[in-house]
Amino acid sequence: MNPPCPFCNLPADRILAADGPCLAFSDGFPVSEGHTLIIPRRHVASFRDLSPDEWAAAHRLARILAARHQAADPSITGFNFGANDGE
Repeated sequence: MNPPCPFCNLPADRILAADGPCLAFSDGFPVSEGHTLIIPRRHVASFRDLSPDEWAAAHRLARILAARHQAADPSITGFNFGANDGE
């Protein structure tokens, strides 16, 4: 039996945006202000398993959220993007 997915039942107030097959939400344990996770709705073992549509949706969400953060705080001059894959 697989362990329960920590992302399947996110509280609505943590979801920041959605784009078809992907959604973005605030990290439960942020390392910096605005720390956001973007994930596919579909369970995948690796980011290499994402479909082209999922990749495109994730990139659109990253651009939307970066613009949103910068509009809220024009002093922001950069962003860090990372990917975790595996244990």
